[in-house]
Amino acid sequence: MSSSSSSSSSTSSASLETSSLLRLNGSDLFSGLDTDSIIKKLTSGTRSKITAQKQLEQKTEWKRDEYRSIESILEDFKSTYLSYTSDTNFLSSSFFENTSITSSSAAVTATGSADDAANVTINSISQLAKEASFSSTHQVSDKTITSETMYDSWTASDAGGKSLIVNYKGTDYTLTMSYSVQLDSENSTVSGDEKTVDSSEIQKVVDGLNNQIEDNSSIKDKISFSYDEDTNKISLKAADDSQVILKPYAASKYDTSGTEFLKSLGFSGSNQSGTSITGGEVDKNVNTSGLFNKTVSSSSYIKVNYNNQDYTVKLGADIDIYAAKGDSKIIGNAIAKQINSQISSDSSLTGLSGVTAFADSDGAITFSSGATVTGGSTNMVNGLYSYDSTNETYTAKAADSKELTKSYIGDTLEGSTVTFNLNGVKKTITFDATDKSDYDTADEIKGYLKDKLDNAFGEDTVTVGYDTTSKKLTLETADGNSVLTLSSSSDSINVLNKAGALRMSVGESNRAETSKTLEELNGELSAGLKDSDGKFYDEYTISVNGKELSFTKDQTLGDVISEINDAGDAGVTVSYSQTLNTFRVIADDTGSQGKVEIKDVSGNLAESLFGTSGTDYTATSGQDLKMNVTLNGSTTDITRSTNNFTLDGLTLQVGDTYNYDSTNNTIADSSQKITFTSDNNTDDLYTNIVSLVNDYNKIIKEVYTQVSESPERNSSNKVKYQPLTDDEKESMSDDEITAWNTKAKKGLLQNDSALNSLLTDFNAAVEQAVSSAG
Repeated sequence: MSSSSSSSSSTSSASLETSSLLRLNGSDLFSGLDTDSIIKKLTSGTRSKITAQKQLEQKTEWKRDEYRSIESILEDFKSTYLSYTSDTNFLSSSFFENTSITSSSAAVTATGSADDAANVTINSISQLAKEASFSSTHQVSDKTITSETMYDSWTASDAGGKSLIVNYKGTDYTLTMSYSVQLDSENSTVSGDEKTVDSSEIQKVVDGLNNQIEDNSSIKDKISFSYDEDTNKISLKAADDSQVILKPYAASKYDTSGTEFLKSLGFSGSNQSGTSITGGEVDKNVNTSGLFNKTVSSSSYIKVNYNNQDYTVKLGADIDIYAAKGDSKIIGNAIAKQINSQISSDSSLTGLSGVTAFADSDGAITFSSGATVTGGSTNMVNGLYSYDSTNETYTAKAADSKELTKSYIGDTLEGSTVTFNLNGVKKTITFDATDKSDYDTADEIKGYLKDKLDNAFGEDTVTVGYDTTSKKLTLETADGNSVLTLSSSSDSINVLNKAGALRMSVGESNRAETSKTLEELNGELSAGLKDSDGKFYDEYTISVNGKELSFTKDQTLGDVISEINDAGDAGVTVSYSQTLNTFRVIADDTGSQGKVEIKDVSGNLAESLFGTSGTDYTATSGQDLKMNVTLNGSTTDITRSTNNFTLDGLTLQVGDTYNYDSTNNTIADSSQKITFTSDNNTDDLYTNIVSLVNDYNKIIKEVYTQVSESPERNSSNKVKYQPLTDDEKESMSDDEITAWNTKAKKGLLQNDSALNSLLTDFNAAVEQAVSSAG
């Protein structure tokens, strides 16, 4: 033990002494000793060797760069003048054969040699090669934009923008819900105070989270959320059964939105971990769920009359009442406080400086000094007051959280804009605040919107309808060939959205929308995609020229079109005309072998898109090119599957029939023939040769400059400019360093043996005769 202790002590002491030596400086010893200078002198030899080695390495790198630069020029020369894929390959006979072929008829153009052109005469062209095809007359969409069921009021979705964190294999991933995820509060059943949304709305949230996972390559296909409709519970699981951790997101230490979001999904709101995490039951009650709006909007307002003067008091700030859990007193006090804040801070409300809003024990809000309520936004009026229509008076009542957080069609549309696109012409209409009484219920929208569209596009150009039974709004054009689209809105979430005021989305059109899924398109197609019982098929399978392709209701129309077009075995191209509202199908290849046969194997997708063969379309077969020619004095009939082909060395492009009597199936006039004449195009040949010579000289000049250039030397005949050291660079500007390096690079390749050999070989290649040419 003693020996071990002594050894340890000795080692420690040595370490300390060495450390102290390494840290010596002028203040550690007696004054006047310049330790920095001493160390530099002691290490000068070593440092000189290091500097010389670094300079040698730098020169080697510069030489490498110069070699690469010359190599690049040589590669360009090779690909331009020595490659068999290049039009300017001077090793090819075609380089010198710049012959222009002229046809005696516009029906045919030709390229090739003069000899080939002289040997070909076209007597007639009876038929061009064509692709098999059909153009359906079946109207794909019903040419109508139809809204979802409209409502006078609803509770807005609050799922968009919410975030949570998933930890997978030690890494945190933040998943933020897209604002496109909008839950529909009216897809629900009501029983007393319970307004329970359909399970499909909860599935939207789960799908939204999974979409975020799919967009992240690090966790795609590795973790996923699922929703069990029977148990009403959401689960998180890793595909490989690894442990996952579910965490609340917080933008700051005061942010509780992430915790509340997890709770609204049935989870605890704090960290949860496991190979599979399953929450409790999801709160599907619109009135209490955090997935739906629990905020009194900042745009909400109260109209107050004081001293016979009317004032409009906007809240000016959102008031989140989720934590109040419906407590009227808490809610009333919060709103009254914000109203008083607005009265004191808004310069337009100075006339109310002596007025104060009070909330009683029930949260009922009244005003002091005789000020009376005369109206307001619908949510404020319905949520805080009872209206006596006989006396036209408002009486304060207990604050109603459900009414205060609702959206109303008039309030939502007030001041908003919607832009319509009709055949490429865009017009924007505004829901004017002064007209609010004309559109504050769903059934009044029809008349208001009709007047606005008449002013925008002309009377009756766009027809607006409203079905009082289905409560759906429709938009159609008087001209069946016009394309109408909802382009944009000042509020795409609350106005143009399936769960918004108009119950229509941005991009909705009276034509089939390729971005929509087959399920979404079902109600818009003229022929539905459901079976006789009104149910979606699990899978739609169609046969395209014998190639079977399958699709699900979750795939978009664009997916269907792309998969058909990309299926090489199918051999067709499908296109949709918005103007005609029909599909056209054309074979990829011309010729009699081409065909287009599309039919349903399971489901009715083909019929819904293309209609019925024999009724909505008749496919035309492909056909070959047919022509009569004379070759070297012999006349014969020629058949080809394409209109562009080579005939005895002459490349022909046939664009039209010629000199053929289709009635009698004979040549119309034996004296009318298509002949070809040739002219030598020396201008192009001259240009190609000049380019070749210039590029050759460029190489010679560059290489000669490198091997003949000498480095600058001083009076002692030593190289004047060496690569800079790090110390030298510190005292120089960037421009000075660049200028120095330019001079230091001069002469690096002087008399370089490899480049001298290159010069010799290049000169010999030009001076010596090509053996194969004699």
